[in-house]
Amino acid sequence: MQIALDVATGLDYLHSFTSPPHIHKDIKSSNILLDSDFRGKVANLSLARCLEGAEDQFPATRHIVGTRGYMAPEYLENGLVSTKLDVYAFGVLMLEMLTGKEVAAILTEDETNLSHVLSTILGEKSDQERLKEFVDPSLQGNCPLELAMFVIEMIDKCINNDPANRPSVHEIVQSLSRTLNSSLSWEKSVNISGN
Repeated sequence: MQIALDVATGLDYLHSFTSPPHIHKDIKSSNILLDSDFRGKVANLSLARCLEGAEDQFPATRHIVGTRGYMAPEYLENGLVSTKLDVYAFGVLMLEMLTGKEVAAILTEDETNLSHVLSTILGEKSDQERLKEFVDPSLQGNCPLELAMFVIEMIDKCINNDPANRPSVHEIVQSLSRTLNSSLSWEKSVNISGN
């Protein structure tokens, strides 16, 4: 959760605190560095682009660049550029963090739409076994199922096919910050009761 919050905070800086706003355009696991305290740092700004104009205006480009699997559908199909590109890629990054798999391994030949992959989990909220199979086995016991479900729901919002329905990175930062505090409290209670 801390790494996800660190990445979201870095993106929020680009989107909200630079003038004009910038988008990274290539958020992916290999562009996230970890320091000695396992704090996430956004790296490789070589594809970053400044956004001029209003937030609800999506400029178009014919020069599509980035990493397949992380690129938002509106960008791939129509060349639409907005901060929502980074939100989509952030959702994919969180999906990789939760499952422990690269996006290429999550998508299959039959299923190339990430939101459809998640709908099988979201549609079966009572099926905890399916959720346990979906989450990276190395997180078992260290991640309550409620937290995993929260993360899946956030991912689902981030990878929504309609960019207008995706949250802003600022909203993601606020939500992750609250959730991180809750998960740290849960971790402390588990450690105290386990001793």
